Amino acid sequence: MKFGTIVRIKAKIRFLTMWAIPCVMIGGLPHSMRAQTANASLSGRITDATGAVIPDADIVLIQTSTHVTSATKSNHEGLYTFPSVKPGEYSMSVKKTGFGDATIKGLSLSVQGNVLRDVTLAAGSTTETITVNSETEDLVQKTSSELGTVIDQKTIHQLPLNGRNFTQLLTLTPGATPISTSQSAGVGVNDLAVLSVPTASVAQPSIQGQTNRSNLYLLDGVVNTEMTGSVYVIPPIVDAMQEFKVQSHDDKAEYGSVLGGVINVVTRSGTNSLHGAAWEFVRNNIFDARDTFRDQDRTGPSAFRQNQFGATVGGPVLLPKVYDGRNRTFFFFGYEGWRYRQAAQARYRVPTDAELAGDFSHSILPNNIYDPVTTSGSAATGYTRMAFPDNVIPASRINSVSAGFIKAYYARPNLTGDPLYNAIVTRSNSNDSDHYMVRLDEQLGSKNAIFFRYDRLNVTNLSPATISLSTGASVPAQNLGVGWTGVLTSKLLADVRFGISKRPFSRFQQDSAGLGPMQGLGFTSVGGTVFNLATPYSNGGMQIANTIESPVQNWSPSLTWVAGNHNLKFGMQYIKQGNDSNSPAYGGYTFANDQTGDPQQVGTTGNSLASALLGLPSQINNTTTVSNSNRVSTYSFYAQDVWAFAKRVTITYGLRFDHRRPFSPSGSTMVNGLTVDGLWWIGADKLPPPCSQTGQSPCIPGDGTLGSIPNGDKILLSPYGRAWGPVPRWDDFGPRVGIAWRITDKIVLRGGYGIVYDPIMGFEQDWKGFAGSWPATGSVTASVAINQVGASATPIQDTFSSIGKALPDPNPWNTVTWFMDPKIRDPRSQQYNVTLEHEIAPNLALSVGYVGSHSDRMSVTGIFNTAQTSGPGTPAQVDARKPFPWVTATPFMSTDRGSADYNALQVKLDRRFANGLQYLVSYTFSKSIDEGGSGLFDVENGPGGSSALQNYYDLRNSRSVSSYDVPHFFSMAGLYELPFGRDKKLLNHGIASYVLGNWQLNGVAQVRSGQPYNLSVSGDVANIGTSFSWWNYARPNQISNPKPEHPTPLKWFDPAAFAVPVNSYGNFSRNSLRTSHVATADASLFKSFPFKDQLALNFRAEIFNIFNIQNYGAPNTTIGDPGAGRITSNVLPPRQIQLGLHLNF
Repeated sequence: MKFGTIVRIKAKIRFLTMWAIPCVMIGGLPHSMRAQTANASLSGRITDATGAVIPDADIVLIQTSTHVTSATKSNHEGLYTFPSVKPGEYSMSVKKTGFGDATIKGLSLSVQGNVLRDVTLAAGSTTETITVNSETEDLVQKTSSELGTVIDQKTIHQLPLNGRNFTQLLTLTPGATPISTSQSAGVGVNDLAVLSVPTASVAQPSIQGQTNRSNLYLLDGVVNTEMTGSVYVIPPIVDAMQEFKVQSHDDKAEYGSVLGGVINVVTRSGTNSLHGAAWEFVRNNIFDARDTFRDQDRTGPSAFRQNQFGATVGGPVLLPKVYDGRNRTFFFFGYEGWRYRQAAQARYRVPTDAELAGDFSHSILPNNIYDPVTTSGSAATGYTRMAFPDNVIPASRINSVSAGFIKAYYARPNLTGDPLYNAIVTRSNSNDSDHYMVRLDEQLGSKNAIFFRYDRLNVTNLSPATISLSTGASVPAQNLGVGWTGVLTSKLLADVRFGISKRPFSRFQQDSAGLGPMQGLGFTSVGGTVFNLATPYSNGGMQIANTIESPVQNWSPSLTWVAGNHNLKFGMQYIKQGNDSNSPAYGGYTFANDQTGDPQQVGTTGNSLASALLGLPSQINNTTTVSNSNRVSTYSFYAQDVWAFAKRVTITYGLRFDHRRPFSPSGSTMVNGLTVDGLWWIGADKLPPPCSQTGQSPCIPGDGTLGSIPNGDKILLSPYGRAWGPVPRWDDFGPRVGIAWRITDKIVLRGGYGIVYDPIMGFEQDWKGFAGSWPATGSVTASVAINQVGASATPIQDTFSSIGKALPDPNPWNTVTWFMDPKIRDPRSQQYNVTLEHEIAPNLALSVGYVGSHSDRMSVTGIFNTAQTSGPGTPAQVDARKPFPWVTATPFMSTDRGSADYNALQVKLDRRFANGLQYLVSYTFSKSIDEGGSGLFDVENGPGGSSALQNYYDLRNSRSVSSYDVPHFFSMAGLYELPFGRDKKLLNHGIASYVLGNWQLNGVAQVRSGQPYNLSVSGDVANIGTSFSWWNYARPNQISNPKPEHPTPLKWFDPAAFAVPVNSYGNFSRNSLRTSHVATADASLFKSFPFKDQLALNFRAEIFNIFNIQNYGAPNTTIGDPGAGRITSNVLPPRQIQLGLHLNF
C-alpha cells in the first residue's frame, strides 16, 4: 500500500475518533455551556438573617425593557443561577414561604458578565423591596479570573469617535496596544483593509502581547472576522450597539481559536416601547488643521467633504387588531450611510486629432517615425528603415482596428497652454456606503427565545483615471446571526448559535464606452482589453472586475447543567473559513516606439502611438480566466466547570481541544509547493497529464513523467492528496484554570492559567501564496513578443487567436513565491495573570494586576535556501553553501519556529456613571519580545521591517522587542455632565437653566511610548545568494552612537553611525530604536435640547487631537538611502473637527 494512502486512512480514523470522543462525553457526562455567546450569567446564594441557606426559594428575573421573565429555584445549598441571560437591565424577585419577599431592582448584566448577587430574606411575612445600584453591581469581578473590560452603551454613544468607528475604544482596555503591524492596517476598500469612512480613525490593537492578527471579532456571539486580514467583516452601527467587551486570558474553555483578544459586540434589540434615533455628522477640510508634512505645498488640507447619516428604530411588533408582540416579539432596524468626496485633478496626454489622422509632424514627442515595411539588412550587418515623409502616416496605412479602439477609449484633448499635457480630469474621488441591519427577537413562552440579525454593508470607491475611465473597488459585506436559547429542564439549558459572514472584494474599471466598441472590433476577452502606450501617452481600454472573497460559517451548540454548586458545561464550535478568487480573462496589447523607430537610432526615434495606428504591437498578453477556491475547517470541543468551592471562593477549570483540518481546495484549484525538506509536493492523488496532450495547465512538461523534470526524484505527490497540507494537528489541548477569592464583599483576588491555540488566523493568506504553483501555472498570463525588428509584420487583428494558454515552466525549482511548511503547527500560548480588585468607593473600583504569557510555535518567515553561512565567494561557491542546491530560487518559507514572551503590570480605575460623572483610567507597563513572529509572512512592515528575519538559520539573531512593544501606555476617558440647568445643583431654573443647562463634556486622552523600528540595508550584503534584490533582509553595522543629542525630523537618528556590512550580517540589533512618544487628546461638547418624554435633539462638536500635537512617525530606515534618518510623516493626523446633530426619541 502506498505511503500516501496509509496516511489518508490514518487521518480518516483520527477524524472519526475526533467525533466519537465528544459523542461519548455527551452520553456520559453532565453537560453544559452557553456557547461562544455574548450572554451574561447571574448567580448567588439565598440565606436568612443568621446565614443559614434557604433551599427551594422561587426566583424570577424580569428584563426591565421587555418584561421577558425567567424563573428558577435555589438548590439544597441555597444556590441559584441564571446561566445564560441576555445583557440588559433586570429586576429580580425572591419568594419563600415563611419569609418576606425580596425584590432587587436595577440589576445591570453586561456582555459576558458574571454577576454574583446574594440575597438575604427576613423571617416573617413582610415584603421587603431591596434597591441596588446597578452600576456598581459588576464593578468588581467576583467569580472569574479572565481579563476583560466592558464598554457600555453610554460610553460608546457619547465619547468622540472619528468616523464613528467603535474600534477606537478598544484601546481603553489595559493591555491593548494601539499599534498595528498588520497588512490590513488603515482604512481602505480591499480584501485586507478596514472598512470605514476614509477619514476615520481605526484601531487594530495587539491585545495582551499577542499579534494584531490573533484577535477574534464576534457580533451577537457569531464570528464577524475577515480571516485573511483578521479585521471585522462589518463595523456595527454605533447607535445599534448595546455594549461590547474586550476579553482575554479566559478561564472559560468556550473561548479560544486566537491568542489575543475576543471583541464581543452585542447589538440592541427592540423593547416594549418605540425608541430610536436619527443623526448626521459632517467633516470637511475647512475644519481641519494643516499637516506639516503632507501639506507642505498647501496652506491647508486638500479639499474634501464627508457626511455620515442614519437612523435606528426599535420596538414591539404590533399589527393592529392582528398581533400584539409586546412582552414577546421585538424588532430593531438601523441604517447608516456615508458620502465622501475628495477633490482630485490629474493631467495626462491623449492623442490629438492630427495624430489620429497619422500626422506626427507636430507631436509632443519630437521623434521621427520610420516605416517598418521598409526594413532591410540583417542581424549581422544591422537593420535600416526609411522615414515616413514629413512624419505623416498615409491614411491608407492606418489600421482600422487599432484606430477604432483608440478613438473609442481615448478621450479628446480638453486642455491647452500646457507644454506637456493636453487633457485634464477634475472628477472627485468618491467613497460611498450604505449599511442596513435588522434584528428580530422572539420569546416563545418562558423557556425558549430566538433571535435573528442580518447586516449588509455596501461600500464603493471610485477614482478618476481619465476623462471617461474610473478605477474602482467595491465590498458588499454581509453578516448573519441566528440563535436559540431553550430551558430544557429546571437545571438544563441549551444554546445554539449559527452565523455566516461574507466580504467579497472586487476591483474594476468603468468606462463610459463600455465593452461594446472593443467587442465589435474583435477583442472578445470577457474581462476587457487594454492598450499600453509608451510615455508620454496614457493607457486606454478597460478591465472588468476580479473578485476575492473570504466567507466564514460558524456553528456553536452548547448545553449547561446546574448540579449543586457546580456549573458543568460542554459544547463545541465549528468554523469553516474559505477564500475564493476569480479573475476573468482579459487581453493586453503593448505598443513601443521601436516598431516605428530607426534601428540605428534606438531610443530617439519612433512613436508608440504611431506603432499602434499601424496595428503593430510589440507584445500581446492573454490572461485566462482564473478561479481558485479553498476551505479550512476547525473543530473545537470544550468542557468545564464553574465550581462554587466555598462561600467566597469560585474555581473555574476546563479543557478545550482545537482541531484544524488541512486545506480543502475545490474545482480546478491545485495547491502545490516546496517543503522545508527541499521537496516539491503536488497536491493531487495522481500526476496531471502531459502538457503535450492537454495544452493547458495543470500538466507535466516534457514527456509527462517526473523523470523528464530536473531533479524529478524530489517531486512527490502529497501524502494528503489534494489537501496538500497543512498536516492536521491532534495535540491542541488547552487546559484552563481560574480562581476568584472574595476576601471581602469589596475586595477580590483572582488569578488564572491557561493554554490557548490559534488554528484559524493566517491560513487563508498562507495558501494563496503558492496556490496554482507548478505544475499549474504560477502565472496565468501568456506573453508573446512580436513585430520585433527584422521579423515580418503581424497586424493586431491577426493576433486574436495566435496566442495559446500559459503552460508550467519546465523547471519547478525556479519558483519564487511565499511557501509554508506543510507540517506547520498552530501557534500556542501559555497565559497567566493575577489581579487584586477593590471597590474603593461606591461606583469606583481599582484593579492592579500582573499579566504574562509565553508563546511558541509562532509563525516566522525568512528567505529559504540561502547559503547557511555568510562570507565571500563566487556565485558557484555560494550555491555550494545552500542546503538544497537543486532549488535554484530562494523563496520565502513560513515555519513555526518562533516564540514570544510578554510581561505586564496593568492598573485600571473604573468609575461608573453617577452624579453626572463617569471615567475609565488605565495604565500598562509592559515588555513584549519575539523574533519577528509579530508579522505574518514577514511582510507586515515591508522590506526590512520590524518583522523581518536577518538570518533564516539563526532566529536568536533577531530576538528583540516586538514591533508592537509599548513599555508605557496611559489612557483616560470620561463623560461629564456640567452641573448647570434643570435637576442640577447650579442654575437650575429660569433663562440661565435653559441657556447653560444640558451641556456635556467628554474626552479621551492617551500617552504612550514610541514604537520600535528596524534599520536595514539594501542588497545581498551577506552574500548568501538571495533571489530578492529588493528585500532588505540585513541590518547595518553600528560604528558609533546613532542617537543625536537633540533629534529633529531632519535627523532623528544619525545614519553616519552605521556602515554597510560586506559579506556578513549586520551587528545592529533588531528594533533597537524607537519613534517619539505619542500623545493625543480628543474631546466632544454636547448641548441637548429636550422637548418632551424621551424626545431630545443634541448638537455635538467633536475635536480630535484638540491640542494639535505633532506626533512624528518613523524615519526612513534604509541605511545608504539619501533620506535615511529623516521623518516625512506624522503617526496621527493634526487637529480635526466633526460636527453633528443627533435626535433621540
